[in-house]
Amino acid sequence: NGLTNNIVFKLKEFNNTLWINTYLGGLCYFKNDSIIPYEYNAILLKNIGTSYILDFTVREDGLWFSLSFSGGIYHISNKGNLTIIDNHSEVTAFVRNFKNSSLTGFFDRTYYSESIKFHRIDSLSLVSFPKNESSNFTRFISSSNIYSYRTFLFKINDGVIHSKIQLPYDIISHFKDNDDNIWIGTLLNGVLFFKNGELQSTYIQSLSGISISDILQDRQGNIWFSSIENGLFLLKN
Repeated sequence: NGLTNNIVFKLKEFNNTLWINTYLGGLCYFKNDSIIPYEYNAILLKNIGTSYILDFTVREDGLWFSLSFSGGIYHISNKGNLTIIDNHSEVTAFVRNFKNSSLTGFFDRTYYSESIKFHRIDSLSLVSFPKNESSNFTRFISSSNIYSYRTFLFKINDGVIHSKIQLPYDIISHFKDNDDNIWIGTLLNGVLFFKNGELQSTYIQSLSGISISDILQDRQGNIWFSSIENGLFLLKN
């Protein structure tokens, strides 16, 4: 099928090109009906060790990404130079905001606060969480004003939590579509659909038994789902 690895963790669309983040296979992108490996995959895979890419964004100056086990913000230039750009102690996670995109990840998974705390420094939002059971599949995800962490999903405006729910499943992805519906990808329990983004409403569950690692809506309105077990799924508009 052309993927560098059939376990897919992340989908992103940049400049009308669909990018795919795979487990231990680096990045690839879909262009002219073909899947093409990222040109610096060899450098990427050589330097990230036992980690895998947690989140990424493609910019004019190259690739920005975060890792699963090693904290910090990483960058590969258009010439293939890999550097760590930023790292912080005494904070759990971050959201780095770019124009028209963002990057989420961890600084220190072992750091905990008494409650959920948000702190902003320029384009960087720093987040700390209370201690909870750790998991290799723990995700901190930001999309619009929606955040998720482990089994919790919450909406935040100006650093204040406005609504929060706890689901019976581990959350590993979420997405708000063009109609303000919220899709939640879970570990081994498929995708949950909240119509109109109403978190307190009853959700619709589908693709049970599958881990939905990411969700994306393309320019035609189609919804793409990436999975840990079975590659990609497409829900046509």
